[in-house]
Amino acid sequence: MQSDDDLAARRFQHFRAAVELAKDDIEKEHHKRELRYQRFQEHAAKANMEGHDAALQRFSAKEERGLLAKCKVWTTADFEQVDVLGEGSFGVVHLVRRVETHDYCVLKQMSKAAYKKKNSRARIFAERNLLASAPSRWFVELLATFQDAAHVYMVMEFLQGGDLLHYLIEKGRFTAPQTCF
Repeated sequence: MQSDDDLAARRFQHFRAAVELAKDDIEKEHHKRELRYQRFQEHAAKANMEGHDAALQRFSAKEERGLLAKCKVWTTADFEQVDVLGEGSFGVVHLVRRVETHDYCVLKQMSKAAYKKKNSRARIFAERNLLASAPSRWFVELLATFQDAAHVYMVMEFLQGGDLLHYLIEKGRFTAPQTCF
């Protein structure tokens, strides 16, 4: 049996490790932000962009929104439900409108009980980590994640047109012209 001192020491070490991980994440995010700004400046210089100031303002506003979203404590009250886009084994995907900005987003609502039963917690974290760490034109943008007592939520950008799997099932196979972009 562990003594109280051993338990306290272990908890302190876990706390210290969590603080170090958080510090590393903050430093990595700062570095990524600097790289994005540098790439924007390089692209603007190469393209000799007209409207550079307007583009810089849009870029800065997007960066600011991203920073504020990380600081904000999100709840379902921040969204107005518009429609249900789909249902799966873990939960429901809603089309929602942000109350604050009236922007459309997708709210993926996953039941904690369902993913505990299926032992799929790691899969959900992997999806979140991938979307958060790999901003790309090939993935929807993850805007925020939050939870309540019964559900875990992912807020993502809304891209109209459905998902690729739906079209693949419907078509069976894509022709060469359909795959060009």
